[in-house]
Amino acid sequence: MLRDAAASPDAGFSMPFVLPPLGSSRPRMRATTSPLVAAASSLDLNALLSAERPALLETDAEGHTVLHALLVTMFSEKGGQIARLVDWRANTSRRTIYRYDVLRAVARQARPAIHRILQTAPELAKRASPRFGVTPLHLAAHHGVPSLVSALLSAGADAAAVSSGGRTPVDEAMHNGNFEALALLLAALPPAASAEARRRVAEYAALPGAALREVKRLHLPAVPRRAPMAEGADDGAAAAACDATGGWGAPLGGAAGEAARSAQWGRDIDLRTAALSESELYESYHLASRPLLLRNAVPLAERCALAATAPAFRADATQRRFACGATAYPEITGRERCGSYTMLELIGAPTCTDEAKTPPVCNWKLAAERQQSQMAMAKRRGGLLAGRMTLNDTLGFRQMPARLRHGDGGPPLPALGRAWLQSTSRSLWGGSSGSGSGFHYHNSAYNVLFFGTKHWVLTPPRYAGITDLPADAWPDADAKAALPDGLPLRFTQHAGDLVIVPPQWGHSTLSDGFTLGLGVLWCDHRWVNVTGGQCHKDTVYDGAKPRTRGGKGRGRGRGRR
Repeated sequence: MLRDAAASPDAGFSMPFVLPPLGSSRPRMRATTSPLVAAASSLDLNALLSAERPALLETDAEGHTVLHALLVTMFSEKGGQIARLVDWRANTSRRTIYRYDVLRAVARQARPAIHRILQTAPELAKRASPRFGVTPLHLAAHHGVPSLVSALLSAGADAAAVSSGGRTPVDEAMHNGNFEALALLLAALPPAASAEARRRVAEYAALPGAALREVKRLHLPAVPRRAPMAEGADDGAAAAACDATGGWGAPLGGAAGEAARSAQWGRDIDLRTAALSESELYESYHLASRPLLLRNAVPLAERCALAATAPAFRADATQRRFACGATAYPEITGRERCGSYTMLELIGAPTCTDEAKTPPVCNWKLAAERQQSQMAMAKRRGGLLAGRMTLNDTLGFRQMPARLRHGDGGPPLPALGRAWLQSTSRSLWGGSSGSGSGFHYHNSAYNVLFFGTKHWVLTPPRYAGITDLPADAWPDADAKAALPDGLPLRFTQHAGDLVIVPPQWGHSTLSDGFTLGLGVLWCDHRWVNVTGGQCHKDTVYDGAKPRTRGGKGRGRGRGRR
């Protein structure tokens, strides 16, 4: 078990954390017909260290080797997984833990098993999975841990290997911002191929919202940076049945004050319109792991049913209470919820009972509401469920446009069709002025803002993490010290805008006035190609028990009921 990783002189970790006993998680690969692949997928290192060559060459039913299973299991999908490794009660200084630091810690513990596998069966270094054509080097490049990439290259892995989706290890490292791994991969290519790859990397790094930020040591050709695009969009106000605020209240200082704060915040990503083609979204943003804002993707005329002045939605907004916290997910960083509020109560700018009197951010999870609705539907139909709901008609969601109540298999916009696999989680979010989500990461997401204004900060996967700080306090000095120049990226989301956040990008939001919006996590084809065909998996981190914080003044208050 790894303890107090920050005490290690070569670690460079941002705070102490504790890994669970390796081998404590459930097997992570789906088809575990091989006992040794099952052991690898739960990081049972002792089994790998004692295995003989015939066992190491076994595969599961889908052709994954022990090396595939081991590397996939190291993956961290969402911030809650690494948050549970931290004793937040004892954390008094550094308040952000970075995903990359934890990946390096796991890789350090797995290093003896990896060397054993590569010494005994070196051919596994370049064996691709039959289904997706992903090699161990693709996975190591995606993680970005240099020691893994170096070990595989030394064993004969092909830096130019191409997956069935047309991606190389260079693509995986580049699109996750893993500059250390990328340097090793570029050096491993033949001269002509390396020169071509460096040109491609340079062109990518020059794009707004590119994940790759640190390029000085990569010896790239000079490519001028492209300024972020800012396409216009008709707000559709002329055809709307409500005003632009929806009766939820104007931002502080009115429209002029909000515009000034948005201009000061900055704009580091492309702002496009919903007319963006499916092919351009897929090629230029989805595959390239670049965040994107689609302006006025949900026009005001479609949002008026969610206005505070709309009788049907007002009834739901009065009836249903949100679970609220100083951050969007307070439990995963040891905080407790700070009360529950109706959406109408949030307009009055309540505060949590922590010392900072943090404005609450609240979420209304769809899963529980949907289950209740399905049960009611089943009762009406004589106890028979008609499969998954194709449209969500639950409390609070039923006034949304039909395309936002889509079934799990359908995207909200045609432009997302090629990238979309299925939705995995949905929440209605509300926040009073000054509230925010707190810095975190997860798989792909889209966020629609119905009313209000949100200011965003983002970091690429190489710098994604989790914090217990409220949104208006991040990044603090310690977090800034770990980020390169140009991070975090910043932009502002206005009412009607839809933001697409690529998988494992760190992000935080800050509400300018009252905000109401929808957040949907979704599984994409690029993601399942890396993780072996599944959206969600158990991980080595799941063996850890969530740690809770005690003590006065650290978010324990319940607030108003």
